[in-house]
Amino acid sequence: MSVVVVAYASGPILADSLRRLAADPAVGQIVLVDNGDSPASRVAADLPLPADVSVEVLRGHGNVGFAAGCNLGATRATGEFVLFSNPDCLWPAGALTRLLAALDPLPLNSLVSPLLVNLDRSEQRGARRAVPTPWRSLVEWLGLYRIAPRHPYFRQFRRACQQRVNRLQEPVPTQTVPVEVTSGAAMLLRRELFAALGGFDERYFLHVEDIDLCVTLLQRGGHPYLAPAARVTHVGGSSRVHPLRVEWHKARGFAYYFGKHFAGLYPPGVVGLVRVLVWIRFAARLPSLALFSAPPDRTESPLGVMP
Repeated sequence: MSVVVVAYASGPILADSLRRLAADPAVGQIVLVDNGDSPASRVAADLPLPADVSVEVLRGHGNVGFAAGCNLGATRATGEFVLFSNPDCLWPAGALTRLLAALDPLPLNSLVSPLLVNLDRSEQRGARRAVPTPWRSLVEWLGLYRIAPRHPYFRQFRRACQQRVNRLQEPVPTQTVPVEVTSGAAMLLRRELFAALGGFDERYFLHVEDIDLCVTLLQRGGHPYLAPAARVTHVGGSSRVHPLRVEWHKARGFAYYFGKHFAGLYPPGVVGLVRVLVWIRFAARLPSLALFSAPPDRTESPLGVMP
């Protein structure tokens, strides 16, 4: 298995993440794509890792974005399977082996993600999601379910909209199950399938590229899966990037996503309205986002550095 990790101002947690990845016997290669030429990635590149794990560091290309960074790393991958893992994903012993075992019996056009958990071991938002459609987004953002809150359709739709980003209200499955969208923080699929899908769409700079890949896979007859047997702690917020910048890229990504996948499928003006609402929502959050600062640099992994 080849692992692609795209890092940008990730801090010391990156070293712990790489140690954990290299410790799993399923991993034969790690490709670290350094989008920021950061000191943390230079330290991580010099880590003493198992001799049977090859490590390649790609740097000097600047910050090309997450999607483009993943694609760049995938071009250097040599394994039959490729895992995309965020630099702040901390994999417990055996998790990667269990994830690979979950993918093995699935159809060739499948991708699988682990169950992402927070530091307190609770399920993380976004680990399993429904496809965001213009209609679902309109109902949620405009509160259209309030028109007839007791009507069975809108009551059901409200629940569906509340679960668009996450399905935390549903019990955690006990076995590998198909889902519509998984998180790009950790995705495993066959390298040939990733190439056949065209990789991540590089017009997404940060965020939404994972939704786009899952939708593209669904459109081509494949399916994403969630494997709860593999549980991975996703710390989140470890990159020292201002939240305002992150949310701008997310809004830009969603505006592009709706136009790419739904233009022509809805009555005239609907997709355009949704895209305008994306930016209105972003503008409404500007005052609160401006008050936040970039996350502080971590001096160590929140779970402790592996010996």
